[in-house]
Amino acid sequence: MGVSELWSILDPVRQCVPLYSLSGKTLAVDLSLWVCEAQHVQGMMGKVTKPHLRNLFFRVSSLTLMGVKLVFVMEGEAPRIKAETMSKRTEMRFGVRKPAAAKHTSRGRFKAVLRECAQLLDCLGVPWVTAAGEAEAMCAFLDSRGAVDGCITNDGDAFLYGARTVYRNFNMSTKDPQVDCYRMSSVRDELGLCRETLVGLAVFLGCDYIPKGVAGVGREHTLKLIHSLKGQTLLQKLDEWSSHRSERSEVTVKKVTHCLVCRHPGSAKAHERSGCVCCRSERFCSPQDYDSQCPCEWHRTEHTRQASALEANIRKKTLACEQFPFTEIISEFLVTKDKPVQPFRRRKPNLMMMQAFALEKMDWPRHYSSEKLLLLVTYTELINRTSGRDSHTQIEPKRIYKPRVKNGVSCFEVVWKKPDDYVFAEDCEDQTEVRTVEEESLFSLAFPEIVQNFHREKAEAQENKIKKKKPKEKQEKPADSHDAVSDLFAQMCLQTDTDPDAGFTQKPPQPEIPVPRSQSSPSESALIGQLHLSTIDWDSSSFTASPDPRSLKDRIMMKNTRSPEPIRSIPFNPKTRTTTNPKQNPAVKPAEKVCKTVCKTSVCDSDTENRPGSPKPQSKLKVKSDKITQKSDIITQKSDKITQKSDKITQKSDIITQKSDKITQKSNIITNKSNKITQKFDKITQKSDKITQKSDIITQKFDKITQKSDIVTQKSDQITNKSVKITQKSDIITQKSDIITQKSDIITHKSDKITQKSANDDQTRIKTPEKESFRPASRVQVHHGTFDSDSDASVDSPRPLAERLKMRFAK
Repeated sequence: MGVSELWSILDPVRQCVPLYSLSGKTLAVDLSLWVCEAQHVQGMMGKVTKPHLRNLFFRVSSLTLMGVKLVFVMEGEAPRIKAETMSKRTEMRFGVRKPAAAKHTSRGRFKAVLRECAQLLDCLGVPWVTAAGEAEAMCAFLDSRGAVDGCITNDGDAFLYGARTVYRNFNMSTKDPQVDCYRMSSVRDELGLCRETLVGLAVFLGCDYIPKGVAGVGREHTLKLIHSLKGQTLLQKLDEWSSHRSERSEVTVKKVTHCLVCRHPGSAKAHERSGCVCCRSERFCSPQDYDSQCPCEWHRTEHTRQASALEANIRKKTLACEQFPFTEIISEFLVTKDKPVQPFRRRKPNLMMMQAFALEKMDWPRHYSSEKLLLLVTYTELINRTSGRDSHTQIEPKRIYKPRVKNGVSCFEVVWKKPDDYVFAEDCEDQTEVRTVEEESLFSLAFPEIVQNFHREKAEAQENKIKKKKPKEKQEKPADSHDAVSDLFAQMCLQTDTDPDAGFTQKPPQPEIPVPRSQSSPSESALIGQLHLSTIDWDSSSFTASPDPRSLKDRIMMKNTRSPEPIRSIPFNPKTRTTTNPKQNPAVKPAEKVCKTVCKTSVCDSDTENRPGSPKPQSKLKVKSDKITQKSDIITQKSDKITQKSDKITQKSDIITQKSDKITQKSNIITNKSNKITQKFDKITQKSDKITQKSDIITQKFDKITQKSDIVTQKSDQITNKSVKITQKSDIITQKSDIITQKSDIITHKSDKITQKSANDDQTRIKTPEKESFRPASRVQVHHGTFDSDSDASVDSPRPLAERLKMRFAK
């Protein structure tokens, strides 16, 4: 239970932190609360054997794999003042409590459950200790001594025992695990509540040692009293009340009538007649603001009087409490019973013990428990290797299978050798390897050699993969314009005179042996490059590019002198029909040799053009230039089409860019909305938590009401049973009375008949008097009321008439 409404008071300092932030910390766990939580999970009731053991195993596994070091604390002997609370809890769980067990504080059944949990922790290698009294007191003691970094408990008493940091409300979801964190430093600095004040708060509001608290004192009154105490704690105030039990006599100040205009003592009519002293007026009074304070004694002492009235009210109710001055409760919180413990020793998980324990207690098959414990075994091995502990290895890694990503963390899927006691399922008994997913950073520190081998093998595999791919040979497609120009120059003859002193000689055309195209291609490409076709404006009506100032012959010579193997041709003499060796003909110049290797005709000189019998090559050149112009036009058209296509592609890319910008804007808007929704969801979650707390309180109250109603129902059933018995008895009495009534009616009827007969006899005697002499002497007259010899049948007899008549006629 803890302190009533303590968590709602401490809610302003609550911090919701990620569960991964606890990595590397040592935390003390109140085991009893985990056990109670598991026993009330409706999803596991009737479906899971020993749900507290299952819950403990998976929580320990999850937190250990996150790097959290756990120390569990078992319950010790409960304090004597907790007997009432324990008896009520026993009554709620197992029915009506026994009167003899009202002061019994043993935990026989619960300690048996805790012993099972201790056996499970021994199998997992997790340390645990037993407290001298309450478990939360031991957790707080370890936290205050610095043995642990915090406490995991839902009991608010931990702060009263001296805890510094408390974690509660675990959320173990895989996406975003979180936990609520409360720090005593924040409670003291932001809320102004120290440990002694929290103890006083527990006394007033109620805790395990005084369940109902002080009657009539609630949360609001207690907080107002705390704020009114300037530099004083609640425990100091209780000591003050204990030392001065007699009630203080307070001078009561009577409130006099105040004017509605100036808000000063006196009535408005009196001020109108004789003025106001506070306003310093002889007649009438001046109106005052609403915030103006009256200088009278009643208003001056109003705030002090209210605070003292609140304190006096709480003081009166506190003094009336039976347990005042709460010495035993205060000493339970402030006096430490626990003793320092030895440093905690963590062991390796025992696979064989875990298999036997899980099979006996939780009905887990051996292969299932082996599979679930494998992660803890490998994690413990990695931690021991990283920290440099020399110990016997339970499991050894063989290789890294592949890299993985788990919850956004880089990991390795590791192949391990099968441990000695590991058990596979029936269909996988032949396996000799097991696999787990381990964090990359941790595994790299523990086994760096295996990681290096993995990266090296991966790099080698990547290189082999690249080598296996055959590179595609790039086949250069010759341009059409180059082919056309090369064909043109193949049919032209470029003949110039390199020696100016040799003079001009006209020679007949000397055809040359045609050179293969493969050999003439280097000179052709050189000639095409020297034409500078890229500098010509093809769209204009005439060519505007200026030629190179150097002569074509010089350019060709420079090109051929650069090439390592110049191509030579043998000139042909038409008169002798034989080839001429250039070495034997000194008249042939080097420039002419180069020209002859390029051109197929040697008639290219200006003198040969002016010769009367020679054909004019200008018409052919014009035709060929026209062809070149047409081809250049075609090339221009193609380039225009390519330009248009590139423009279209540019437009499409602009459109795609605009769309991507819009998508980016929309994604930003969606992100902002999602952030707002997340904030709203957080607020709703906080409200739902508050509602859940209130619903828990209402549920507790409803349970109490239900218990009371059950008691009332039992009592009403008992009363009903008694009323039924009384009704049955009354029915029996009624039946007997009916029988008696019937008998009395029969007797009455007979008596009526006898009376009639007696009346008839009397009448008969009156009519016949002469017969009286014949009657016996014992007869007497009835109307006289006398009898001769029967004294029992006399009229004065106390017997009823019917009985007397019956006796008479019987005689």
